[in-house]
Amino acid sequence: MKARITLILIAGLLALATFAQSRSLPTPIEVAFLKTVHISFPSKIKYVDLGSDLIIADKADEVQNVLRIKAAYKGFSAQTNFSVICEDGSFWSFQATYNESIPQEYYEMKSMRAVLAQERATNNQEVQLSDINGESPLLLDLITKSLHQKNERFIKNVGQRKQRIESAIKGVYIHNDILYFHLSMKNKSNISYDIDYMRFNICDQKKLRKQANQELPLTPAREFNGNKLAKVPTGKEYHTILAFNKFTIAPDKKLSIYIAEKNGGRHLSFDLLPSDIIYAKSIKSIEL
Repeated sequence: MKARITLILIAGLLALATFAQSRSLPTPIEVAFLKTVHISFPSKIKYVDLGSDLIIADKADEVQNVLRIKAAYKGFSAQTNFSVICEDGSFWSFQATYNESIPQEYYEMKSMRAVLAQERATNNQEVQLSDINGESPLLLDLITKSLHQKNERFIKNVGQRKQRIESAIKGVYIHNDILYFHLSMKNKSNISYDIDYMRFNICDQKKLRKQANQELPLTPAREFNGNKLAKVPTGKEYHTILAFNKFTIAPDKKLSIYIAEKNGGRHLSFDLLPSDIIYAKSIKSIEL
């Protein structure tokens, strides 16, 4: 059963959970020289700090949220530590000891979302990241996932249809100086559509002949697409939530959105006007 909960209450719960967990001890992990331990985190790993050269670690191939760790030397007797910061702002600390016969080779760290679902979160604290205007990374993560799950549409006339591919902005939302864009794509053709990249630029609505078009590129601070490939299969819909640090547009400007197809020519482009940003819908509650 889904629960609707206000963002004020969520912020309070996150603060209480973070305070309580700040007193928790680091997670003990045993490492080996001939075996590799894998640790799965709830979001992409941004930073890893090793307490000494007794251990080595790196991210698993093709995956951004799994850390591989093992002993750099055989039979070390000292205890060492390491810590990890993830994209959702969660901070994790560990204590490592050597054991060639390690009893466990895989660990899964629970997210702060588990706290709100009344599960036990393991050694999870929150840090503030500078690229999202001081917003709680964990709250941002909950919002993007909630918007993606609801998949609602209240903007009806922003998008483009081309060669049986449709793309549209379903909604623009705002919370704590973070703008959330809900972008969707539908494939009505018999050929799948692979997204190569998306480009977002603020530019002039009308370009004068003797005036250079000045474009200001914007980069999303976060994106959540349901952990799927950036691909629109035949007869299917793909949608994603893009989070930007807040911005507005002058009356003579527009936000141009360009979507390029990988190894193809069905590129799409459409515009958002200043009013689409100004009238962004305020987020007051989310569903868990």
